[in-house]
Amino acid sequence: MTKKLFALANNKCAIEGANGVMMQECLLGGHLYLQVIKEKLVSWLTSLKVSILKRAKSAGNRYILSIQEMLNCCKFGSSIESQMESFLSTGNLRSSTGLGLTQSTGLTIVAENINRMRYMNHFRAIHRGSFFQGMRTTEARQLLPDAW
Repeated sequence: MTKKLFALANNKCAIEGANGVMMQECLLGGHLYLQVIKEKLVSWLTSLKVSILKRAKSAGNRYILSIQEMLNCCKFGSSIESQMESFLSTGNLRSSTGLGLTQSTGLTIVAENINRMRYMNHFRAIHRGSFFQGMRTTEARQLLPDAW
């Protein structure tokens, strides 16, 4: 990578376009769902810890978690369900960290059931996302030499 940087600085090679194979990555649904659920669980557990510590501090460290309080704490879990349902239905990610993604909207698409072949094509194709749909480039879409 350092050699390539020096070659670029000396005008011995060209800047790589976004269409290059090495610039592409495939984010699978399972990995994305795992990242989203992990972030939601961490935020839920943090808020649960804060509420338990607040109650324990007010009770003077003699705090024992009763069954009723445990059930009240479990009600926080329904927010994880609603946030995940919202993400799957809209494709919009409401995240405090961004999860290292280049986009936070358009992560899911609706499978169009116009005809059988069109419907099945949705499950074998890769969706590049709304980031690439909004990107305007003058470079021709071509099969670059590094793809051979």
